[in-house]
Amino acid sequence: MTFIVVFYLLSVLGTHIGLYHFFKKNGIPAWKAFVPFLNKIEWIKMVGLKPSFLVWFFIPGANVIAAISLMSELLDAHRIYGFKEHYGGIFCSALYFPHLFIKQNPIYFGPKGEIEGERFKKPKPNIFREWTDTIVFAVSAAMLIRTFFFENYTIPTSSLEGTLLVGDFLIVDKITYGIRLPNTPLSFPLVHNTLPFTENSVNSYVEWLTIPYTRLPKIREIKRNDIVVFNYPEGDTVLTEFQSSQMYTELCHSYGRDVVLSNPFQTRPVDKRDNYVKRCVATPGDKLEIKQGRLYINNELAYQAKRLQTTFLLHLDLKKMVNTNEIYNDLLDMDVNIDKFNFSQITSDSFIVHTDFDKIKQIRNFKYMISATEIIYPAPDNYNFMFPHDKSNFQWSVDNYGPITIPQKGTTVSLTPQNISMYERIIGIYEGNTLEQREGKFYINGKEARSYTFKMDYYFMMGDNRHNSQDSRAWGFVPEDHIVGRPLMIFMSWNQLKNTIRWDRLLNWVPSKFTPNSTF
Repeated sequence: MTFIVVFYLLSVLGTHIGLYHFFKKNGIPAWKAFVPFLNKIEWIKMVGLKPSFLVWFFIPGANVIAAISLMSELLDAHRIYGFKEHYGGIFCSALYFPHLFIKQNPIYFGPKGEIEGERFKKPKPNIFREWTDTIVFAVSAAMLIRTFFFENYTIPTSSLEGTLLVGDFLIVDKITYGIRLPNTPLSFPLVHNTLPFTENSVNSYVEWLTIPYTRLPKIREIKRNDIVVFNYPEGDTVLTEFQSSQMYTELCHSYGRDVVLSNPFQTRPVDKRDNYVKRCVATPGDKLEIKQGRLYINNELAYQAKRLQTTFLLHLDLKKMVNTNEIYNDLLDMDVNIDKFNFSQITSDSFIVHTDFDKIKQIRNFKYMISATEIIYPAPDNYNFMFPHDKSNFQWSVDNYGPITIPQKGTTVSLTPQNISMYERIIGIYEGNTLEQREGKFYINGKEARSYTFKMDYYFMMGDNRHNSQDSRAWGFVPEDHIVGRPLMIFMSWNQLKNTIRWDRLLNWVPSKFTPNSTF
């Protein structure tokens, strides 16, 4: 953190030293160069822009483009049009401005490099410069929009099947829940966490310059049943081969931590962890419990999405079928997802399918169907795969889970050997403390602690495809600093099984809160 502050101060100081000499030479009180915003007001006047231009410096992201414009206009005012000079001023102003205004001491001609009464025509840039300027502007604008306002996102898995489908392309709104400033501001443009064509092995960002968690004021809070895009909570450590598709915690339980870490792995800051999309089923302070596959919030049966999916065992009468492909074709005609994760054959006459209750009614009417029975999973033999991965104290399954209370900022919990597995990741990873357990006692940041007060709000996320979703039942709570935004619109939808566009889903709005009358 000290390095970041020093680096920032030196960068600002270098630019303002150059401005000091520029102001002094042109009759502006030189001290104004070191006064925030006052220096920009004088700068704006000298390059001939309207005073209202200052407003852009109060808008995150837009302030970067505004600063680039001011630097470029200032160079134009000195009739400095060279490629190296302009891009040196834009990207290295802390070094270039002192060199320019102290050593080179160029002549100031006026806004756009024009002197009143003089006929002057700015030289036309060559084609290389034109293309470079166009590309830089386009990439800067795209980065600004993607980082602070809206981002494209693709649904890669079937965890929200029935509500959002595999192959849906979403526009994600980052404004409603509050614009989150990036933790890693220096990164390769328009990619997420790894560089293309590097097989996920080369990071697209640098970590020597980071920004603490900062979120601008929100339009509204996350509501129960909102669909939310967030950074994968367990994504602080991932194996390079699997990324977030297989949980680091699960792999450690299966093979041992030493074995897992003998493979190539990566650690990532919050904003560069993989993006996930789920339904927020419980908000801070809520009590959550799943009993026999039914979700309860605060002791009441929770809202269920119209097309919520679960698992059914299908028993077929083979004598009434032409061949076993008949079931595949009939399900595909009904738009039931029959990829390997949602449909599988158990025996010659039985299959497992993930679908919703409306479609299972139609499936039961197939002439060859004997029965279609909902499957409820009891607690498994190995409880370690369910959060909080503590077989001794929490014997839970996907269909019988909790009760659990969602952590809320400012609330305090007592710490015991029986519940520490529930909160150790919050204390040590999400909220940045050191947690030790010695002789039955807990030490936080070196001091004995019998309780802990949460610094952030947390959320519980689940998929609508309840038996085919890696969600909070597997990796626990989602911290507020992991929240990215909410899906706003489906701008494209591709059916991977049929290789066709789902025309009926194009340009559909994704409701902020689903209701029983929702079209999804």
